[in-house]
Amino acid sequence: MLANLKEWLGKRKHQFYLLAAVLLLGGIVLVYIATQRQVTILLDGQTIEVHTHANTVANVLRTTHITPHPEDRISPDLDQPLEEDQVIQVRRARPVHFINNGDEEDLWTAEEYVGNILASQGISVFPDDLVWVDGVPLSGERAAGQSVYDRLEIQPAVSINIKIDGDRDRYRLGGHSLAEALWNAGFAVYQADWVNEDLSAPIPELAAVEFRRSFPIQLKIRGQLFNTRVIASTVAEAIERAGAVLIGLDQTRQGEEEPVPSQKPITLTRVVEEVVLEQKPVPFGVVYQADPESLIDTQSLLNAGEYGVEAERIRIRYENGTETSRVVEGSWTAREPEARVVGYGTRIEIKTLNTSDGPIEYWRAIDMYATSYSPSRAGVPDDYPYFGITACGIAAAKGVVAVDRSYIPFYTPLYIPGYGSAIACDTGGAIVGRKIDLGYDDDNWESWHWNVTVYFLTPVPAPENIAWIIP
Repeated sequence: MLANLKEWLGKRKHQFYLLAAVLLLGGIVLVYIATQRQVTILLDGQTIEVHTHANTVANVLRTTHITPHPEDRISPDLDQPLEEDQVIQVRRARPVHFINNGDEEDLWTAEEYVGNILASQGISVFPDDLVWVDGVPLSGERAAGQSVYDRLEIQPAVSINIKIDGDRDRYRLGGHSLAEALWNAGFAVYQADWVNEDLSAPIPELAAVEFRRSFPIQLKIRGQLFNTRVIASTVAEAIERAGAVLIGLDQTRQGEEEPVPSQKPITLTRVVEEVVLEQKPVPFGVVYQADPESLIDTQSLLNAGEYGVEAERIRIRYENGTETSRVVEGSWTAREPEARVVGYGTRIEIKTLNTSDGPIEYWRAIDMYATSYSPSRAGVPDDYPYFGITACGIAAAKGVVAVDRSYIPFYTPLYIPGYGSAIACDTGGAIVGRKIDLGYDDDNWESWHWNVTVYFLTPVPAPENIAWIIP
């Protein structure tokens, strides 16, 4: 039986060796699994779950590719052995550009809050000191609880004597420059303010500062309101400080030496005066001149004439661009007018004309507008003592005509085609210039209302009795 067992084992030794190897490997795996630890890493607030056989904090960080910086904050310490369900807190350090009163360095720190960073550097800040946290200026007491990321600057306050509008006091100021320090201290600095020091000067270089604050005013110029600030005691000074100086005839509603008004705007009126010369034409007259070379009732232009010139010096006043007055300061004749000269003909030629009444001899012929009348149509009551009697004393009848005696004397012999020979012996209110009224008796009256040529019969009257121009 023993021999049979040996024979059986000899046949199956390879299977036996394989089974033993499997059992050994399974045991090793079980031991490996049994010796693993679960670790939680809190890296800058981020949770990382790790299963590891590392035995220390440093080893587990190395296996997770976390390389500690000397300034990192790690808890527990790197050489501490790991425990099951261990929690490792890692807050990595970061570079912060740190400026302390002008001294600069790149500071590696794992601290988040300004107060802790300053404490780690052994620096104390006071309420009046300024701390710039990532470019934001804060007072020392407000900065401690602020988080910082890239830049931290400390500017200690400096004690300075400041005289403000005549009152002197001592202030602690912080800032890169005087302007910034005044602003940080609650003093708004306007362009119109006066400071005895350069506003860009660094604070540590100052011992005393005199500061005069401007005040707001309103200027009303050309109807438009402007807001500005000045340091002034009078209206004129305020206008000048505001850059709107009074020029020439400019005026202000308030007196220039009056105090600056606090409630009403300073009204400035821009006044400009100019003197201009204006010219206007002076009409020329017409002079008639006898021309013995030309026929009667003809005219020629001997001189066209020329307008004269009347000049005036005028002072014009403008207020805010609008004309308010215009005064004539003087006038004179810059050029006398030159009369127009018209030549009228005085040469008379005696002519003949065959008419239906026979040939006539005449020395003048002009076109006239002819009307007709009779005693009852003359507009005179029939009980009038001189009813039917013409102006020259003869009875109205055919052959007696009314004319304008200014140009045609009574008893001038005339001939009117279609009417016949006539004598000028009457007048009428409507008979002016080149109008003629042909007389009839009541029984033989004919109506005339058209132009005719009137011939003046010979003999020719004396020159002094001739109207050479009949308009």
